[in-house]
Amino acid sequence: MRRIKPQNIPHKKPYLINDLYLTNDSCYNPTVKIVADALAMHIHNCTNFDFLPLTYKKLSELTGGKIFYMNLSNPLYEISSLCKMNNLPLVSSIVINGKSFRPGDNFFKCFFPNLPEDEWDQKFVECLKEVYECNEWDQFFKIFK
Repeated sequence: MRRIKPQNIPHKKPYLINDLYLTNDSCYNPTVKIVADALAMHIHNCTNFDFLPLTYKKLSELTGGKIFYMNLSNPLYEISSLCKMNNLPLVSSIVINGKSFRPGDNFFKCFFPNLPEDEWDQKFVECLKEVYECNEWDQFFKIFK
């Protein structure tokens, strides 16, 4: 995996294990682990770019209903923060709102705070492509095991 100095994530102190930057609690949080496992399974099984996006409700179903779809924002933020620290695509970009067909507003506000709202759709497509083309997900998701 390619490594760069971790980017500053508010309130998180990164440390290095097995060539991956981690934060003090993210990979040990049971909710984050459940969501990460569901995302890993979905990405691993996805063979077509068009089927990569999934709704919050579908992700909730992939967790076996353990995480209600309205409670996915925090674990998705934690997982994508780890992605950002490790110079990987923001994996939470594949989780979309069923009405707008793009990630929730907080995704853009947290990870692209200076991006004008009229450019969110273009950024969403770029992020999806980066996630689909990334070959490092198996190694990344091992940290949650």
